Amino acid sequence: IRDVARRVALEGFVALAPDFLSPLGGTPSDEDKARDMFTKLDAAQVAADGVATVAYLKGLKDGNGKVGAVGFCWGGGAVNQLAVHAPDLSAGVAY
Repeated sequence: IRDVARRVALEGFVALAPDFLSPLGGTPSDEDKARDMFTKLDAAQVAADGVATVAYLKGLKDGNGKVGAVGFCWGGGAVNQLAVHAPDLSAGVAY
């Protein structure tokens, strides 16, 4: 995810890769452990954090007011939920 954000930034976009597992200590390097941790998250809190992230990015003075989100696997589902809860999201891509 960090590399995806880096590549997006290299193309001139403002990029942010929030770690939704931060409340549980952050995303571990072990992908199997991370998958187990996702099941322990509160879906409503994840959606609220995503909405807050969109609001933060929309307010950046160096931005253009448009915010898009990209998610892979569990993150793809999170992007779909973000599209439902953040009507001002400009684009969402779920892989």
